[in-house]
Amino acid sequence: MTISSHRLIANVLFAALILALAPASLLAASDHFVTAAAPQEGEKPEADAEEAKAAAAPEAAAQDENALLVPENRLSEKDVKELEPLLTAILGDPQERRAFDAFAEKIEAFEKEKGWSPLGDPETWRVIFERHFYESIRKDRVSGTGRVQSNEVLVQIKGELFAYEYNYIVPRGYDHEKRWPVILCLHDEDSDGSTYLKKIWQASKADKDLCEGFILVAPDLREKTLEKKYREGRSVERRVEWFDANFLRSILLPLSEIRQRFHCDPTAIFIEGVGTGADAAIELAAMAPGRFAGVISRHGGLRDMKLLPGLEGAKILAVARAEGPFYEDKTPQKALMEAFVKARDEKVIDFELAEIEKIDRLTPKLRAGQKIDPIIDGNAAIADFVSRVRLDPYPTTLRIVNGPTGFKSHPLVRIFSHDISEDDYLDFRLRFDRSKNRIEVSGKAFFGFTVFLNDQILDLDKPIEVTVNGITLDNRTADRSTKQLVTDMTGKPTDYHQVLPGLIKIEVPDEPVKQEPKEGEEGGGEKPAGDGGDEKK
Repeated sequence: MTISSHRLIANVLFAALILALAPASLLAASDHFVTAAAPQEGEKPEADAEEAKAAAAPEAAAQDENALLVPENRLSEKDVKELEPLLTAILGDPQERRAFDAFAEKIEAFEKEKGWSPLGDPETWRVIFERHFYESIRKDRVSGTGRVQSNEVLVQIKGELFAYEYNYIVPRGYDHEKRWPVILCLHDEDSDGSTYLKKIWQASKADKDLCEGFILVAPDLREKTLEKKYREGRSVERRVEWFDANFLRSILLPLSEIRQRFHCDPTAIFIEGVGTGADAAIELAAMAPGRFAGVISRHGGLRDMKLLPGLEGAKILAVARAEGPFYEDKTPQKALMEAFVKARDEKVIDFELAEIEKIDRLTPKLRAGQKIDPIIDGNAAIADFVSRVRLDPYPTTLRIVNGPTGFKSHPLVRIFSHDISEDDYLDFRLRFDRSKNRIEVSGKAFFGFTVFLNDQILDLDKPIEVTVNGITLDNRTADRSTKQLVTDMTGKPTDYHQVLPGLIKIEVPDEPVKQEPKEGEEGGGEKPAGDGGDEKK
């Protein structure tokens, strides 16, 4: 293959790679009609209904309190017809200053004329954003559907050229008009992406039929030498080691390229793996919260158990062979299984176990080129999981837990000041209290962060209260701006699901001023005992 046959990504920075993963989306609202079942003989439908209603009332109230806000003002069709072409011109050429100026002037004039900001209607902007993405790919020809195809991403870093190989399957029935789930597949050691897809996901006709529901992409993660010839005849050599920069590029760049070529559903980006690939899938999901709809493990573990809290809110499916590694004493898989079950019972994670019946012997065909049993007969359970699980684009709570080499961000948060060591990991937890228009933050080893917002998350026309480790800071006003809207859209071109035109930047003071509780509220803003989250070492 020639260099010209691929997209050349220049000056890729290690920290920027994770931005390709910000999958989350706001699906269009739909009505659900449920037909009530007739009461059976001997039932007391009215009394039971009243009791059930009373029992469910506290939970329903809590859900209502944290439901997404509905902005009072919405853009009309006429407004969209005037604003959309201006935004589309910017998205087509982000460097065109005149297009940005024209759009900014129109937004400002709109606000002066109508008395409210058009940026306060994120759902309409989301629709415009997705429409622009669709228009950018709808005429692209798609070939080779239904079979394993190979490709590579070429990256130039500091004058050196790297090639990251991957394999993928596009469903036979693929259509640009439909959103498609994506499964990022990570193979076991001593295997490769092509083997994974051919021997696991295309092992039989039934498996091939399952692949009609989603796009599969399988990077090559072998600890091999990366080498690509320059036109001048020179070459570069770099090893791929566990979770180094090349390892992460090998995973994230192929996923990013697939998302640019096809109409992928940002709320349905999944990561799965077998053996060491499952270890990597779980670890990356913990390190990069808010990017994957779910993580699927075929006999995997978590090498760094200190990252386990980072899976808070995650949706996890463990596919396990009866009497396999998940059930054997003193294995990392069993330790992780027990941790998952405990976290599920405490309602920290959404954990499911698909136990597949045991087999008499693991034949070469069933091993499928992997070091550990890939549980091919678990494919149906995985396909079911992918069909019904979706990522919440604007969660009420989020958590970031990472060590010195991890990522310090979430699609809604970027931590820009921290003090992390091998012994003291970053632990950042945020909760949006929509009923009080408040951001509540707790944790340790962070001193500055930016929260990205829109008017469905909080009311950006009102002051926003911020608390850090129980201490109330001064009320803040979100900076909702045309520049931030454009930066958000152009910086994440495949994340048309999530529009964040506002932000608040918080620097945690060394000694926050304690404020008295407001009338009707409990507590005096006291810092929890033993939590040094806002103290520098």
